[in-house]
Amino acid sequence: VSATPFTEGPKTLTGATIKVAGAKAETNDVNGKVAGKAAFNIATDGSSTADILKADSTARFQSFLSFDVTGVTLDIPGAVVTTGNFASTITWTLAGTPDA
Repeated sequence: VSATPFTEGPKTLTGATIKVAGAKAETNDVNGKVAGKAAFNIATDGSSTADILKADSTARFQSFLSFDVTGVTLDIPGAVVTTGNFASTITWTLAGTPDA
């Protein structure tokens, strides 16, 4: 997952970080295993946070990572706090390989 900087016109909230807590990893395959990060940060500088959810090779069907929006916060360094209507785009990248 990655995110663009929070911007409003020429203003940018440099160093802002989206923090997710209380995430839960699940799979609907009773024989498979899936691991997920219960908490992770999404930097808003375009860098990626990798392996938030990872299923092992025995996990078939669907895997999920869910979290409640009440567990999502935005941390902004005090030096850049300003008023405005800032926006960022979050990109979720899914990667996988088919069964051989």
